[in-house]
Amino acid sequence: MAELNQFQRSMDRINDILHHLMPKSGDPETASYIQSLEMALRTLELKMEEYRQSLSANKGGSAFDLSF
Repeated sequence: MAELNQFQRSMDRINDILHHLMPKSGDPETASYIQSLEMALRTLELKMEEYRQSLSANKGGSAFDLSF
């Protein structure tokens, strides 16, 4: 369960950064950062779902791959 909390904390931090960058989204460099952060959020969501599925299947999640 601690791993899910780590995923959630990471997502919260990324969302906080996005919230502060959105008013400056007209800048091309900032838009690139925003796009990268949005991709990171999607990756975290997928990893969280994989982790939940592995917990259900393995009752321990030891076979989960945390590499990104």
